[in-house]
Amino acid sequence: MRIENFRVTFDASRASLVSKIMKHRISVARAIISACSIAFAREPLPMKWTIDGAEREATVFPPSTSTATKAP
Repeated sequence: MRIENFRVTFDASRASLVSKIMKHRISVARAIISACSIAFAREPLPMKWTIDGAEREATVFPPSTSTATKAP
Protein backbone atom coordinates (compact mmCIF):
# COMPACT_ATOMS: atom_id res chain seq x y z
CA MET A 1 0.00 0.00 0.00
CA ARG A 2 2.85 2.41 0.66
CA ILE A 3 4.30 1.70 -2.77
CA GLU A 4 1.03 2.62 -4.49
CA ASN A 5 0.86 5.88 -2.56
CA PHE A 6 4.44 6.62 -3.56
CA ARG A 7 3.64 6.00 -7.23
CA VAL A 8 0.67 8.33 -7.13
CA THR A 9 2.75 11.04 -5.49
CA PHE A 10 5.57 10.49 -7.96
CA ASP A 11 3.24 10.65 -10.97
CA ALA A 12 1.59 13.82 -9.68
CA SER A 13 4.93 15.54 -9.14
CA ARG A 14 6.12 14.45 -12.58
CA ALA A 15 2.96 15.79 -14.20
CA SER A 16 3.50 19.04 -12.34
CA LEU A 17 7.08 19.24 -13.62
CA VAL A 18 5.98 18.58 -17.21
CA SER A 19 3.30 21.25 -16.84
CA LYS A 20 5.86 23.78 -15.60
CA ILE A 21 8.21 22.96 -18.48
CA MET A 22 5.43 23.39 -21.05
CA LYS A 23 4.36 26.70 -19.52
CA HIS A 24 7.96 27.90 -19.67
CA ARG A 25 8.33 26.86 -23.32
CA ILE A 26 5.10 28.62 -24.26
CA SER A 27 6.26 31.77 -22.46
CA VAL A 28 9.59 31.71 -24.30
CA ALA A 29 7.83 31.21 -27.64
CA ARG A 30 5.51 34.14 -26.95
CA ALA A 31 8.46 36.35 -26.04
CA ILE A 32 10.29 35.45 -29.25
CA ILE A 33 7.21 36.09 -31.40
CA SER A 34 6.61 39.44 -29.70
CA ALA A 35 10.22 40.50 -30.16
CA CYS A 36 10.17 39.57 -33.84
CA SER A 37 6.90 41.34 -34.54
CA ILE A 38 8.16 44.51 -32.87
CA ALA A 39 11.47 44.36 -34.72
CA PHE A 40 9.85 43.99 -38.16
CA ALA A 41 6.93 46.36 -37.62
CA ARG A 42 6.87 49.52 -39.67
CA GLU A 43 6.24 52.89 -38.09
CA PRO A 44 2.79 54.37 -38.66
CA LEU A 45 2.63 57.47 -40.83
CA PRO A 46 0.26 60.33 -39.97
CA MET A 47 -1.60 61.37 -43.13
CA LYS A 48 -3.88 64.36 -43.78
CA TRP A 49 -6.55 64.78 -46.45
CA THR A 50 -8.98 67.55 -47.28
CA ILE A 51 -12.36 66.15 -48.27
CA ASP A 52 -15.21 68.53 -49.14
CA GLY A 53 -13.41 71.32 -47.30
CA ALA A 54 -12.97 69.30 -44.08
CA GLU A 55 -9.48 68.26 -43.05
CA ARG A 56 -9.17 64.59 -42.13
CA GLU A 57 -6.32 62.89 -40.29
CA ALA A 58 -5.45 59.21 -40.10
CA THR A 59 -2.63 56.98 -39.00
CA VAL A 60 -1.59 54.70 -41.86
CA PHE A 61 0.57 51.59 -41.63
CA PRO A 62 2.25 51.34 -45.05
CA PRO A 63 3.05 47.92 -46.52
CA SER A 64 6.62 46.74 -46.64
CA THR A 65 8.58 47.68 -49.73
CA SER A 66 9.69 44.14 -50.44
CA THR A 67 10.47 43.42 -54.10
CA ALA A 68 10.70 39.68 -53.58
CA THR A 69 7.09 39.15 -54.71
CA LYS A 70 5.03 40.69 -57.47
CA ALA A 71 2.23 43.07 -56.67
CA PRO A 72 -1.24 41.64 -57.31
